[in-house]
Amino acid sequence: EQDVMLYKGSAKDTRVTVAKAKDGSPTLDTTESGGGPAAAGKAGGDYAPPSRGYTEEMEHWAWCIRNPSPENQPRCKPEVAIADAVIALVSNIALANPATQARTEFKPEWFDIASDETPEGVKPDTSRDRYKA
Repeated sequence: EQDVMLYKGSAKDTRVTVAKAKDGSPTLDTTESGGGPAAAGKAGGDYAPPSRGYTEEMEHWAWCIRNPSPENQPRCKPEVAIADAVIALVSNIALANPATQARTEFKPEWFDIASDETPEGVKPDTSRDRYKA
């Protein structure tokens, strides 16, 4: 959302779908609650359901377990996993505090697996009992 805001203010019920423009090119369609399913239904017949990524990652991970070999590595490397976690955490923080969190500036340190910086400003405590083997 660097160039465009998809959501009006802090509305949590806005739906975004991809539809066809008059010239056939893809276009984003944003609909607030109440009109979402009808708008999504129109474009739904033309496209497959969107991939969420996690299903494919879990399927591939299970395949790697069933086919053990050094070259069979999971697609979700630590760098990918931390990026997914940072985005999910920042999204949850923003949704929990819509009035006080107008915009979050992402810091590169949050995405560095060697860094202890976190979006909520709390360093990980690896000395907890539940982290011990």
